[in-house]
Amino acid sequence: MTVTSPAEPGNRPDELQALIEEARRRTRRRRRRNRAVITIAAALAAGVYVLAAHPFAGTTQAKSRQSLAAAAAGCGVTTLARGTVPAWTAPAFSDSSFHTPPIRPPWPHALSEHGNVVAVVFGYPLRAGHPTNPANKVLWIMRLPRHFSPLRVRATPLHAKAPVVRASWPADSSPGEIYPSYLNVPTAGCWRVNLQWAGHSDSLDLLFTPGSRS
Repeated sequence: MTVTSPAEPGNRPDELQALIEEARRRTRRRRRRNRAVITIAAALAAGVYVLAAHPFAGTTQAKSRQSLAAAAAGCGVTTLARGTVPAWTAPAFSDSSFHTPPIRPPWPHALSEHGNVVAVVFGYPLRAGHPTNPANKVLWIMRLPRHFSPLRVRATPLHAKAPVVRASWPADSSPGEIYPSYLNVPTAGCWRVNLQWAGHSDSLDLLFTPGSRS
């Protein structure tokens, strides 16, 4: 008589195949989880990068750009910087020690939106009110001729229509095409300054800090 030993658990072909299939399913699930984790990590990394590069999105992007510009001593679309000024400003420095190119005046200066005006800020930082010691003195150097016409200035807070500050200065200074001025505004912040002279126009943004110093 032949005695057949019972198969041990897990040794039967159907059970072995079931174990193989279960192992495959677990491997597939593990791979899907790993891919999901990698995707989430990549999304988080991208989010961190976006927040670092652009801390405010949507309607606050303009404010973010303005804050960055203000940190560089400017505001709006204008950067207030130190260093070389455009070569065409040379006549304005012809009677000073800065006439040899490249011209690097020691005062902060800004280039207008269309590149036709350089504003040299003698009274840096500009301050709200009517400050003295120093006053808000700005020298406007024009690329286009004055033709004996006055410089007319209209200033408003950035992205606002009021209050409006108006001023005018005659074309009676030299050397070069210059207008010395004192520019005072009632409130601190970024102000849009529109310039008109001899049929020409240009604009720039200037930052005024709170309070006045005497």
